[in-house]
Amino acid sequence: MYPLPFFKDSANAYARAVLAGWQIAGLTLINSGQPVPRILVSTNGFLRGNRANRVGDPAAGDQSGLFWFNPNAYAPPPDGTFGNSGREEFRQPGRNQTDLSVSKNWMFNGTQRIQFRADLINAFNQTQWFGDPTAIGLGNTCTLSLTTCSNQLDTFGQVLATHNPREIQLGLKFYW
Repeated sequence: MYPLPFFKDSANAYARAVLAGWQIAGLTLINSGQPVPRILVSTNGFLRGNRANRVGDPAAGDQSGLFWFNPNAYAPPPDGTFGNSGREEFRQPGRNQTDLSVSKNWMFNGTQRIQFRADLINAFNQTQWFGDPTAIGLGNTCTLSLTTCSNQLDTFGQVLATHNPREIQLGLKFYW
């Protein structure tokens, strides 16, 4: 908690009562996304492994809009072989979120007080992409086609969800 130093020495009693004594607190969370364990493929009746072949650069191609990686970079391996894609080839979306709280206490009779509080969760309303493998189109991938991953699921390689946008919570408490 950081007390804001404004109006605490003001000669105007009304300005001091309303504008002085505010406190602010904040928390910022910045982290990279979790590694993607692997790109899975259908086993085709156990005739091939469960890893896809990496046939291109996941960072190349159209990654505008909702695409998190290039879906054309992966293809199912031939029957009887294992795919060449590695573990943790890239990371899921990370987060950068700031939460703020602003509060003020008004004292009465020395023991009683009223507190007003405003909490801003994701105060700057930054889009926080949801870092769940199924939310970026990695769940049950490469299951409908034996030759390509890109046309399998319309969602393969796309970011499909976000965390909540800015939330504002207001509170008023009476302490006695």
